[in-house]
Amino acid sequence: MDKDLYYKLILDKYLDEKNLTSEEQTLLEAAKSYFMEKSKQNMGIGMMCSAYIFTRPDQETWAEYAKIEKFVHNYARKFATSKGKPIQDFDLEFINYGRTQLVYVLTDKTTDEKVTILAKQPVVEYGKVKQEAQNLRDLKKVDKHVVAPIDYYSVNEQELYVTPYIPQARCVASDTKWGMYVPEPFYRFDNFTDEQEQVVNACMIAKLVSLYDFKKGQGIGSCKLGGGDFMLPKGWEHEPLTIKNTLNSLYLIAAREMLQCSFDEYLDIIRSEFSRSTINENQDELLVNVRGRVPMNSNDIENGIDLGKRIIAKRTAENQAGCGQPEEKTL
Repeated sequence: MDKDLYYKLILDKYLDEKNLTSEEQTLLEAAKSYFMEKSKQNMGIGMMCSAYIFTRPDQETWAEYAKIEKFVHNYARKFATSKGKPIQDFDLEFINYGRTQLVYVLTDKTTDEKVTILAKQPVVEYGKVKQEAQNLRDLKKVDKHVVAPIDYYSVNEQELYVTPYIPQARCVASDTKWGMYVPEPFYRFDNFTDEQEQVVNACMIAKLVSLYDFKKGQGIGSCKLGGGDFMLPKGWEHEPLTIKNTLNSLYLIAAREMLQCSFDEYLDIIRSEFSRSTINENQDELLVNVRGRVPMNSNDIENGIDLGKRIIAKRTAENQAGCGQPEEKTL
């Protein structure tokens, strides 16, 4: 019997009972300990809900979800086969969602190795996920703190890509304030302190600025910085709060579109759109800050732009000297 089911049955049977025997009490304590330990390993939301699935008017929510589940499970079997292992050696768990993708973690139970699977939402036009995968691969060549896909898979109108899993990472987001989603021991949103907000927001802006492609004349567009486009690793919140530590910990995990514009135009768009809430604006008219709930402080934006320019200047100087990609840790 599955361990989760076994210990759940014990909890259901004994949790509210009085006068348990010593054997029953031992079983109950074992069940509590099991779920307490498991909560420390929690990776995300965990339970699917219809509100997490975004469809077109001509699509039925649960029918589309059934297609996605079948598609993702088919990929899991393909992945297992590529490793020379039976599918029974793997666990597939839903952990999160966005308007572009549903997010799963596939775990090899024999090694505890994990990968993240991001499957297209029904509402998203076919091909968008493949384009994002390529955008991330291109950006990874510039910045090692971009989480780039290691595989892409599609069947008919469905598509997904696969990335390395970052253990219990914190997704940077905004609600009524800026903060991050923390998965363990239960999934929740934690507000940043004022100091954390200043540092993280400046670093996110710096990443966007530093990833501008001067050869192609384009920057990252359609960002959702308030919706999880950046992640911080578990434990970041316990390290000294510095620009250096945060910049070297901040992972870009989304790049839906690339925006064609000059560098100066890109900076002006960043200044304009991130300095205001855009959640109630016409989203089709926004270029960079999509569905932004909480404006950024103008000083944090300018600090981020200045930092981004310094990263570019350092990278350019080192490339010209033939040193390859710079190490950001020296900033």
